Amino acid sequence: MNWAANGHSIFSSSHTTEGVVLLRLDLQGNAHVVWEHKGSIAPYNWPFPQLPGGRTAPFGIPSPDRRYLAIYEWSLTANMWMMENF
Repeated sequence: MNWAANGHSIFSSSHTTEGVVLLRLDLQGNAHVVWEHKGSIAPYNWPFPQLPGGRTAPFGIPSPDRRYLAIYEWSLTANMWMMENF
């Protein structure tokens, strides 16, 4: 979690049934979706972030001037080939 630059909310992430979301949580407990990623986010180490690979959930870091939000996101794509009658 990271505080917003104005100190009135925090940025946090959460897993959903379709992927993950980056949320802005205000001081009253209301959650607003800022960014959403559908699909895999390296499930091999979720829910154990201490395993190799580190963090897989997104997180946001606001700029001091409150104009920008840097979003960290990590995803994994792969291909599989199948050979028949080899």
